[in-house]
Amino acid sequence: MSRLCVLICRVEDENQPDALTLLSRQELPGLDRPEFAPATTVDQMESRAVTAGQELVRQLIYHQWESFDQQCAAEVQRLSPPVDAQW
Repeated sequence: MSRLCVLICRVEDENQPDALTLLSRQELPGLDRPEFAPATTVDQMESRAVTAGQELVRQLIYHQWESFDQQCAAEVQRLSPPVDAQW
């Protein structure tokens, strides 16, 4: 049985948009017909979609923050190189 997953990737070079760095992979929950009661199928699917979406957004924000933090640290290091202290 096939299933869906969502990949969060970074594009390092805009000139090579197909060259991706995989940051995370989120497996989406499968849909098993016997598992759902007919009267609540849509509600259950919607609930799963919301939960999966929240996890995806959490991971995306984490990776965006990590990238931003690395850029800021590199900028601080560039502007304030280490000084050899003489004691």
